[in-house]
Amino acid sequence: MQARRNGEDISSFRKDGDPVKGFPLFHFVSEAQGIKAVFSGHYHRNAGGSYKDLEMVVSSAIGCQLGEDTHGLRVVVVTAEKIVHRYYSLDKLSSQGIEKDLMDLMKHN
Repeated sequence: MQARRNGEDISSFRKDGDPVKGFPLFHFVSEAQGIKAVFSGHYHRNAGGSYKDLEMVVSSAIGCQLGEDTHGLRVVVVTAEKIVHRYYSLDKLSSQGIEKDLMDLMKHN
């Protein structure tokens, strides 16, 4: 088994290399049919990772930032075929808006 966080292999964080024991919820959710991603927030920075085919996405708080990310929000579009998400800074969102490909996905679903 391999678990990833922010692109980094975290399987080695456990002596036996099995992240399931350390992350039982990941195993349970990854085995559930139809669940492709889990979104959470208020971590005060953006983060994420993957376990098997499950993507975990953590969005920053809109207020106080503890990492390098700017104040913002995540736009998530779910279609029958895919899940697309992007984090937008409030400055970029107010000056440029949501990108055309995401807007097109929202219009067609």
